[in-house]
Amino acid sequence: MTARNYKELYKAVRKGDLSKINQFITENPDAVSANITCTKRTALHVAAMVGHLSIVKMLVQKMPKEDLVLLTDEDGFTALAAAITYVALDLLSKCKELAVTPDKDGVRPVYALANHPSAFKSGRRLKFWQECLHRC
Repeated sequence: MTARNYKELYKAVRKGDLSKINQFITENPDAVSANITCTKRTALHVAAMVGHLSIVKMLVQKMPKEDLVLLTDEDGFTALAAAITYVALDLLSKCKELAVTPDKDGVRPVYALANHPSAFKSGRRLKFWQECLHRC
């Protein structure tokens, strides 16, 4: 099946319709671990990204443990990584100051991010950000 075949499942996950999701997965057991979007996201990725905790719990129970680790979207994110990213973006959209608010050790999140090359697709640190952060 292609992502197009999972359109109803995708819509149900986005809406938080647990009964439709259960019905779809009962009729299509492979759907629990299937890529349901053109960006290779599973129902678990989508549920985690939109914050439907009850759906996340149900999908985690139904999904084979190895799939929880192995299934990544086209950006290489597991469902957990996608959830963390979207929660962080949601927090920042509500309070931009969080990006530069120091933690208990005085480290600002944006500074910590700039020092982790793996956080960037190029795999390289952004010198511009480092220079800006040193002036903060």
